[in-house]
Amino acid sequence: MTTINLTAPFLDEDLSLHRDLILHNMLPALQEPNDPGLNTALVQMANAVANQAAEAHTARLAREIEKEQPTMPTTKFNALYNNLKAYLNVTEDDSLPDLWFTLAASSKRQEFSVVREAPDAFSRTDLAFINIAPVPTPKLVSDLTTITFVSDHSDNLKTGIQPFVVMDGSEDYRLAVQDLAREYILLSEREFGLSYADLSHFKVPKELRGHPITFYELEKSLGMFGNLLQVVLGAAHPLTVQYRLFWSAFSRQYRNQMHFEIDIQCAMKPVHILRNIQLICLHWFQAQRSQIPPAQPQFLDILQRISLSLYHNPNLPPSLYQFVATRPGPTQKSVILDTGKSLGYDATTATGLSTLTGSLVSGSQQGSQQGTGSSRAGTFVKNPAVDPTLQSLLPTGIKITELVSSDAIPTGDDNTPFCLSYHIRGGCFSNFHRCNNHNKQLSTADKQTLSNWLVDQTAKLRKHISGN
Repeated sequence: MTTINLTAPFLDEDLSLHRDLILHNMLPALQEPNDPGLNTALVQMANAVANQAAEAHTARLAREIEKEQPTMPTTKFNALYNNLKAYLNVTEDDSLPDLWFTLAASSKRQEFSVVREAPDAFSRTDLAFINIAPVPTPKLVSDLTTITFVSDHSDNLKTGIQPFVVMDGSEDYRLAVQDLAREYILLSEREFGLSYADLSHFKVPKELRGHPITFYELEKSLGMFGNLLQVVLGAAHPLTVQYRLFWSAFSRQYRNQMHFEIDIQCAMKPVHILRNIQLICLHWFQAQRSQIPPAQPQFLDILQRISLSLYHNPNLPPSLYQFVATRPGPTQKSVILDTGKSLGYDATTATGLSTLTGSLVSGSQQGSQQGTGSSRAGTFVKNPAVDPTLQSLLPTGIKITELVSSDAIPTGDDNTPFCLSYHIRGGCFSNFHRCNNHNKQLSTADKQTLSNWLVDQTAKLRKHISGN
């Protein structure tokens, strides 16, 4: 028989120390000469192994039970949880709206379905503003799960909790968004998830209007936004409380007057009302984010100022110009215009009240004063290189038509009158009578001319308003 010589490894100091620790801690009976020794040591080792197995089993069972328990918002949103409580204006966890507990307990694939089903269920209750639920978009779901309640700029109409995210203007648009929502749910809940390439398919056709253009479409959008507010923010939230007062007054007291002002007189457009509500929500959330006590939301003040003929249409971002000037209402022959001064028609302010004269000016009548014709025949042209310095010189709440008065339109270095809307506001219509100036690249001298003109006309307007 051949024997094999086994060579044991050398014992260094660390290995010896580790061996002694095991012998003294795990097998202490080996060090006791009066005890049976090895048998006792083996029993202790067996007990130690059994205890470790029991502890591991208990820990594993605890983890399994914890997984079966619904995830709470504190765990789901983690570092963003304090921001969530600030935006929702709550201090206790139990005060959060039900949506956030359901959203916290859902998986990533179920988030879109949860955000879709919650407003739909609320719209069928007696507390609903209107029995129509808003159709969520992937962007809205992303904003909710990342606690993005407010955008960084007031002209961003796609981010945060505000009326322009309801995305329901015409029925065609609503059907298109519903189809996209169904496809998104099917893709997001599949086993291999939603890929980045899939996102390119979730875009609504541009030819469908996404915002209301009539009073009845505005009424529907306002009701759906109220449903979204109560589901997301809760019934006790300051924005929801004040918005419910606004909705009650809108539907009971001011409904006929609002229909007359929007669809008959064309004194304002639905996007003006939505813009005003958007700015109120924006300022409230920005104050909360800055840890400043927010002012009470004055939604009801919009209706009261309209009723008292004190309402001033807010400035609109360029993306909404098309909803102001492309759909002029019927001409009202009974409207008396102050023709003492030329208003210098500009395409970006197609309708509204003149703050200088108080006269009601409709888009079709303003166009007839300058011989521009209806804006329906033209398309909106955006200035890709608008100068932000010129934009900043235009005072907030002041229209370009109010700055023109009876003075001549400034001209460039080629003696061609500027299109003020295109170069200052950032866009104009292709059928405007100064559209030939749209292609002009402003020189340094041209920019200085426009800058001086804005400063001078603003000073004249303020002097005229003050009566000095």
